[in-house]
Amino acid sequence: MNYDRITMPGKALPDSKDIPDAVQTSVRGAALSSLERVRTLVLTKVSEDERVDEFTSRGTEAAELLGELGMDAETRAVALLLPALDAGALNPATVEKEIGTEVARLTQGALRMAGLKDLRKTATERLQANRLRHMLLTIAQDPRVVLVALAHQVCALRGAKNAPEQARRVLAQETLDIFAPLANRLGVWQLKERLEDLAFKYIEPDTYQRIADGLDQRHTDRVRYIAQVVGQLREELDRAGIRAEISGRPKHVYSVWKKMCQKGLDLSEVFDVLGFRIVVNDVSDCYAALGVVHGLWEPILDAFDDYIAKPKPNGYQSLHSAVIGPEGLTIEVQIRTFSMHRHADLGVAAHWQYKEGLQERIAWSRGFLASGQSTPLGMDLIDRFKQAAFDDRIYVLTPQGRIIDLPIDATPLDFAYAVHTEVGQRCRGAKVDGVMVPLTKTLASGQQVEILTAREGHPSRDWLNPQLGYLKTASARAKVRRWLKQQDHETQ
Repeated sequence: MNYDRITMPGKALPDSKDIPDAVQTSVRGAALSSLERVRTLVLTKVSEDERVDEFTSRGTEAAELLGELGMDAETRAVALLLPALDAGALNPATVEKEIGTEVARLTQGALRMAGLKDLRKTATERLQANRLRHMLLTIAQDPRVVLVALAHQVCALRGAKNAPEQARRVLAQETLDIFAPLANRLGVWQLKERLEDLAFKYIEPDTYQRIADGLDQRHTDRVRYIAQVVGQLREELDRAGIRAEISGRPKHVYSVWKKMCQKGLDLSEVFDVLGFRIVVNDVSDCYAALGVVHGLWEPILDAFDDYIAKPKPNGYQSLHSAVIGPEGLTIEVQIRTFSMHRHADLGVAAHWQYKEGLQERIAWSRGFLASGQSTPLGMDLIDRFKQAAFDDRIYVLTPQGRIIDLPIDATPLDFAYAVHTEVGQRCRGAKVDGVMVPLTKTLASGQQVEILTAREGHPSRDWLNPQLGYLKTASARAKVRRWLKQQDHETQ
């Protein structure tokens, strides 16, 4: 479908701290050179593998998608390498030797996420899907690894159009259950919209086509209407002395469908399919522009949200308002600063854009995340990422692939009681990733835990001794106390 976008930049509006062209060209040139080395590595090391063309084409597509987000060369290199590494055709040690430690480090996280693909297929229940999203974030440790996974998911959806219908549906459902919410949590709306529309097209092909066709049929009217609204906004903002960039475009298909479902409307009844965006220099101009919008058209009072004063958990900031626009149609208007706009479109990816400043970009891509040194910019993002990743929780697996949600300092014995009370009562040992460990060992996200039980086993009073460190969860301790109390009662 066609996505019309009309943008009118206001007069003499300064760009947001552009790096000089020569510097940008140098940086991009170096990045391209680095990516060519990676591509050459894949071609030479897996040249004997009949899948080499598939590896390079899939990797290149994902790397180019991340390039559209302004991601650094290291992140794009991981995207290029991942198909060959995930298939076992390329050795991680070779990557570290030939490309470097930073790419190798990111690759390890990407491989751990890719290794969960079989588990993802079983996460059909909402609770399991939610836990899996948290687990993926926790395992990733670096937001760039999640972006690589999101980019490859977009590519997988694009490439699935000739796959069997059931395979397409499974891929699409895991996208809506897991990957689109991940993109939303990290604030990467460009990827979120692509993931949602591609997945929706496979799950509800007829409905998708009907909405897409309906939006396309209004193409001429939509272009005229967007130009009219943008023109009126431009005139009034200029009169108020507010320099702004104004744009308008239709909402994506999936968001239109959600609105139809939420309000019980037919497509012909959904009028607010157009969104307008006003981007200004500072926060005071945001509220001044809001006054201009409400002076032009009647606001819908219960459709206003101030995400500048109260940002969303993922850091998103903007003013949202719905008004009765020209011809009596409802339109939505978002107002934000340039800094907010970069974050709104790209989320965590905004911090690797060239226009963020060369020194900040280098500090982010090569320094802060690797060494733990902090900068105000870095600490802000890493705090938000950790908040999104629920770093007070861990997500571990049963041998059957079930995800168990536990506090961060939980032990195998806590895990046993979380699986089932009877498993905890009869627990006599544990294996973590196939290796025997003490029952007091602290678990970490992504580990697989197997509990060894005795047929006549029962809890020990030592398990309640906090100095011994067997149990950290209150629920498990309560189950042990209950069992011991019952035994004391029976022996009296």
